[in-house]
Amino acid sequence: GQSTGFRAMSCGKAVIITQSPGVKEYRFKNLEDCVMVPVGDLQAVIKAIHFLNASKCKRRQIGQRARHTIINHYSIESYSQQLIKIFSQIEAPRASSPRNLTI
Repeated sequence: GQSTGFRAMSCGKAVIITQSPGVKEYRFKNLEDCVMVPVGDLQAVIKAIHFLNASKCKRRQIGQRARHTIINHYSIESYSQQLIKIFSQIEAPRASSPRNLTI
C-alpha cells in the first residue's frame, strides 16, 4: 500500500506509483520524485521498470528527491509543524466570567 511506498521513498528509493485517485492528493511529481503509471497499464509498468533499470543516475536522482519530498511534506515532524501552525492561527476563546457561565 501507500505506507510501503512512503517508506521506500523515505529511504531514498525510486518508486513506481499508479495514478490512482488518492495519489493525486499528494505532492508527487512524475519523473522528479517518483515514476507514475496509469492504473492497470502493465506496459507502462514494464517501461517504468526498464527506465529505472537503465539509468542509475536518474534512479538515484528520483530517489533523493523522493526522500526530500517525504521528509519535507509527510514526516511526523513536518505534520506536527503543520498542526502547530494551524492551531496557532485559531484564536483562543475568551475566558467567560462565572456569572455568564451556563450549565
